[in-house]
Amino acid sequence: MTTRHDAGDAPRLAPIDPTLLLEIHGQSPIVFHRIYVDVTGDILAALWLSYAVYYVTEGITVSRDGWWSRSQPQWAADTGMSRREQERARRCLRRLALIEERRQPNAPMLFRLDFERLYALLEAAAVGDAQARGGARR
Repeated sequence: MTTRHDAGDAPRLAPIDPTLLLEIHGQSPIVFHRIYVDVTGDILAALWLSYAVYYVTEGITVSRDGWWSRSQPQWAADTGMSRREQERARRCLRRLALIEERRQPNAPMLFRLDFERLYALLEAAAVGDAQARGGARR
């Protein structure tokens, strides 16, 4: 669809309607919390972490001791991340002690989030951000 503004202007494309994109492609937008980038230092790790927190708090079955599973194809479908990108994200999150992994034969890997560690890193990021904003005003 094009629109004209003035007789001398070249036609311009109209903005893309997000609803139309969803109808055409049948996919939901990928959304994550920006602060997770500050916490992890890695956009893929932030995306993986955001979805993991969502899964644990909103939908999937979690064992009493906090373990849950999600297959690589499920992660790829939800996040668009390739196997290598998922592995890189998880490596970063393990290094930060935010997740634990447990392999099991012939089944998706098990994961457990360390929410106490996540809260500590979120608080540290928020304090650092507040100090940076305060320092910028002086």
